[in-house]
Amino acid sequence: PIPPVTHAAVAALYPLFRGDLRSLLAALDDGARLLVGVTKHGASIGLDELRPALRQRYDATLRARLDPRRHAQLEAWARSGAARQQTQQSLRSIWKVTQGAVSNALADFERQGYVLSLPREGKSPRRYVLTGICRLIFE
Repeated sequence: PIPPVTHAAVAALYPLFRGDLRSLLAALDDGARLLVGVTKHGASIGLDELRPALRQRYDATLRARLDPRRHAQLEAWARSGAARQQTQQSLRSIWKVTQGAVSNALADFERQGYVLSLPREGKSPRRYVLTGICRLIFE
């Protein structure tokens, strides 16, 4: 049988999702559904087709869910390094807002599935990362 998505596409997307298989599989399913009948019959979907389709879909969803201010905050984070871990202090600097505003934004982003809070290591500040969906949009 022919796999719906190439192994290379799966291998390229896997790191974006940081081991979150459920979200990776959902993205692969979304991409396959979006591209059914668009790609060559009998061929697996490659990353060159999959990534732009997912980016367009997830960006449209993000824009519908978030107000322009929140969208701009995620965009600023991504410009500083979409794969980089951030602390509340570093985000405060990137966004030029108060500590309370950073906390509220992170809570919104986590609830919407755009940011993941990493487990705290010792007494160091909590770190945050953009989820795979968000990285697909901004990378």
